[in-house]
Amino acid sequence: MFKHVYPLDDQQWAQYVHGETFFVDSDIQQVKGWYLLTINGNGTGFGKLVDGQMKNFYPKGLRFMPK
Repeated sequence: MFKHVYPLDDQQWAQYVHGETFFVDSDIQQVKGWYLLTINGNGTGFGKLVDGQMKNFYPKGLRFMPK
């Protein structure tokens, strides 16, 4: 079980797997720290929330540009 989980929408998922950072909804901006990032209920990777911005920790060798 993870303490912090953030569900990605399709646009955020595309940014994440491309290696970009993104801003999160204002309701969780206060809780800084590590998050399990999910898409459709499945874990896809980890990010670190700092000042409302999710920092990307997706491995560089796995990054791609979704269509």
